[in-house]
Amino acid sequence: MFGFSRFFILFSILSIVIFALFPQIDLGVSELFYRVNDGFFLKHQEPFDFLYHEVKWFVIVPVVALLVLLVYQLISAKRLPTLNPKAIAFLLTFLIIGPGLVTNSILKENSTRSRPVQIHHFDPQSHKHFTPYYSLKGECKSNCSFVSGHLAAAAFYLAFAYLFHSRLLFALSLGFVVLMGVTRVVQGAHFLSDVIFSFIINLIILKLIYYLFFKEEARLEK
Repeated sequence: MFGFSRFFILFSILSIVIFALFPQIDLGVSELFYRVNDGFFLKHQEPFDFLYHEVKWFVIVPVVALLVLLVYQLISAKRLPTLNPKAIAFLLTFLIIGPGLVTNSILKENSTRSRPVQIHHFDPQSHKHFTPYYSLKGECKSNCSFVSGHLAAAAFYLAFAYLFHSRLLFALSLGFVVLMGVTRVVQGAHFLSDVIFSFIINLIILKLIYYLFFKEEARLEK
């Protein structure tokens, strides 16, 4: 769970290779949720519409709570056993670097990949075209499809599972991540590879940051 397991490494490599060799998988999966007359017909259905619009609160609420706890501990000189200043710094560092810097500031602003709903394949009025995840020849200028920012935000909860050493919390958080990924695909906002690589990239960042903060607890799995 906490290290780079063989399963995770294999999953990452297979994802890189499969979506590179067979990029049409992305189109095929998106087509499942598209109708000629209705577009992406599940876009405004629940719980997908709720998750899309309210995801910010899933980040804002815990961040505010963490900051309050941090200030309280710094002022009172008291330390909570788990959510101490070091633990809070770990959580916020991952949020800033993973979902924030790498996902939204670097990848989404430079990948050039247009979203499913924006390309000619699903919108005959559009002049934008489908590009594989690795291509930088797309027509998107900003806030692009690769990778999913919503899924990266959901991945923030995986950090709590690492902090509490809880496999149950990890499973619940992973379920939330999967649900967010499904949401963005059925809405035509992202391709399948966008959400998969968002998960892989952010989990790698999480593992590395966890190791830097808690070296004794984070021995890499063989």
